[in-house]
Amino acid sequence: MVLASCAQIRSPQGGDKDLLPPVIKMMVPPNYSTNFSGNKILLEFDEYVTLKDIQEQLLVSPPLLKRPEISVKGKSVIIQLDEVLEETTTYTFNLGEGIVDVNEGNPLDSNTVVFSTGPFLDSLFIRGSVFNAYSRAPMDCGVLLHRSLEDSAIVNDRPQYYSRTDERGNFELKNLREGIYRLYALKDIDKNYKWSEVESMAFFEKDVIVSAEDTTFYQLSSFEHVPSKQFVKRYESQSHGKVEFVLNKAPLDLSITGLGFVYDSLIVLGGNSTDSVNCWFQNLRDLEDPELILTDGEWSDTLSLGSFDEGEKMEVPELAFSNKFILEQSPKKDLELSINSPISRIDTSNMLLRFDTISSSFATEKVSALSFGLSTDWEQGRNVNLVIYPGAIQDIYSQKNDTTVFRVKVLGKEDHSELTLTVSCGEPANYIIELFEGARVERRESFSDSTLFVWDWIVSGEYQLRIYNDENGNGVWDTGNYFEKRQPEQLMLFDTPIQLRPNWLLEQKWDLKFE
Repeated sequence: MVLASCAQIRSPQGGDKDLLPPVIKMMVPPNYSTNFSGNKILLEFDEYVTLKDIQEQLLVSPPLLKRPEISVKGKSVIIQLDEVLEETTTYTFNLGEGIVDVNEGNPLDSNTVVFSTGPFLDSLFIRGSVFNAYSRAPMDCGVLLHRSLEDSAIVNDRPQYYSRTDERGNFELKNLREGIYRLYALKDIDKNYKWSEVESMAFFEKDVIVSAEDTTFYQLSSFEHVPSKQFVKRYESQSHGKVEFVLNKAPLDLSITGLGFVYDSLIVLGGNSTDSVNCWFQNLRDLEDPELILTDGEWSDTLSLGSFDEGEKMEVPELAFSNKFILEQSPKKDLELSINSPISRIDTSNMLLRFDTISSSFATEKVSALSFGLSTDWEQGRNVNLVIYPGAIQDIYSQKNDTTVFRVKVLGKEDHSELTLTVSCGEPANYIIELFEGARVERRESFSDSTLFVWDWIVSGEYQLRIYNDENGNGVWDTGNYFEKRQPEQLMLFDTPIQLRPNWLLEQKWDLKFE
């Protein structure tokens, strides 16, 4: 008889988990050394290490023309430079978290290598922060310091110093030489240390004087630059007559005409505030190879939409509503309904509005090409049925709706909140205040000085407040323009969300101070 037992495989019982980062035992050249003339940096550690996204983590200031080759040999990391360094210049190599130990992946603690190719080390610094000009969110971006004071430097030249913001949008440029500079921030998509119009940027409008006496905290507002040139980025023609254009920038005064034909209907949505423009032509699907001319100011372009075959000509989408069929309605607003095709006719005789079992009168008004509002005396707390019978809505393609039933709950005063807000202004200006939830603006008012706002009948929820200085008085927030040296309009967010509860009055104060 042979007795056999199965061995139970277990992980070895080790000691405590290694929480210590790798430590540099030797560095060649020594950190903070001068008169460096080599092309190799050697880091020797007290344990075995490996590289982790080192090329993404490595930050060199001044930036190098070529990325260095970085390799691991045992307990050492070798940084091989593939170019001649500038004379009498202090270099900073920030390794980030690109070097970690083999066992637990602990990142290198002391991660900065500094040396000079000249007889002394530059030791000055500046600090600041970069925030998105509109959302006020901290920016993850590069920060550039240029010795050239020319406006074109950010477009054509690499910076003398470079750093990155941290998770809170703060930055520090260290080991700087005394002098006069220009300061920029850049979302460097193509990683060439130069700005192009597709990249968000920020600029400090005055010269930056780096000196031992300078204690300025530089605050930059990053913005999307409006492109200087207009063109059609892409477009799509659809067989039922809808054409969508995506332009390089929002048009100022867009006009569309047919080349060789006259359309009998044109509905345009978008433009003026967005770069996406939707058009519906009633007879487009009956044409062979139609062409359109788009004009925006001095710019124009001719687009060929191609021909539609016989099968495609009949493909018109079925008319349908975009709303949910169970809705909640504020008694202080109109009920807004949307469809998927431009409206040509609304027949209210084919609609029925009933509060429980009692019919009620109502009126309709077109809100846009794709929506209309329905107004009535909305009785608080009541349940309403809205029946839209066939033929009540007709689109530009002569399609009519099928029977559609909406069940509407009319909210009461107890379902709403009231907000009383006292805004104190330091200086009079053209201010606009907005109470918003995501992309939806609940309340919006303009004012010029300290004001008491009383807003009632607000649907409960979590909101935010923003105020911006409408400097040009056009009623909208405007981004910046580097070539015109125009900063984005100043905008401030209330420091905490506004929690509005049902049947609740909230009082708030806001001491407005634009810096």
